[in-house]
Amino acid sequence: MLSPGSKNYSDWRGLTAPPLISFWACFLRNTIHTIINKRNKHLKGGIPVAERKELILKIVGKEFVMFQNVKDMYGRASCQDNPKTFKIMRTSQFTGWSTGALESYLNDLDDAAGSNRNLLAEKYARMMQSTLPLKYFEIKHLLPELDQETILLVNKIVAIEVEWQKAAMNKYPDIVGRGRPIYSSQDSSTSTSMETYIRGELLTYSRKTLDLYYQNCLRLKSKGINGAVVTLLAMVKMHGYGTLEEANEKIRAKSGFGVF
Repeated sequence: MLSPGSKNYSDWRGLTAPPLISFWACFLRNTIHTIINKRNKHLKGGIPVAERKELILKIVGKEFVMFQNVKDMYGRASCQDNPKTFKIMRTSQFTGWSTGALESYLNDLDDAAGSNRNLLAEKYARMMQSTLPLKYFEIKHLLPELDQETILLVNKIVAIEVEWQKAAMNKYPDIVGRGRPIYSSQDSSTSTSMETYIRGELLTYSRKTLDLYYQNCLRLKSKGINGAVVTLLAMVKMHGYGTLEEANEKIRAKSGFGVF
């Protein structure tokens, strides 16, 4: 037992713990940190990585069913018979989403299916406002009405997404350049820009999903993360590349990035 005269003794005024106590305190602290770090490696967005992956696959699966039932005015599109590319493109898009936004969008898909709505068909119909305005005028009465607040929120998100796309194009031109043009001003009857595509899709989301998606965009921006780059990285990895830099160099001589 330590006494006041002992070398390693300290009373409450000194606040210096004996060496043995300090050792065990450090050991316990480091052990706890190790356990937490190991657990966090298996978590993303607050849920296990495997569970999150399953959530995304559920979404993509439900989307693909709707995609199969989209009626193109020119007949069935070839991309509708390419489930592998569809899975890559859509899975990569959801990589940067928050778990809350993913869960909300899954509910949107379930609610739509229960109401006999096809959100992917509605997405392409919304795009026609820019690509085929006369045709859109003929069908817009078939689409759900949108309130002004929703439109304003979508415009805020689109502005962020377009800036991300511009930055991604500047950094990885050989990847981004093989996809859609960026701006709606570049739309035509045979080409749909990223700006128009993004707006068309956002307009199919519920208000709850839009709010959660917007919050996630702001969160990424606050951390200096480009959401478009997150999507691109996931996409090129599923195509077998290790990094965006590697893909950007090698993709110049290749093609095959599908566009949905």
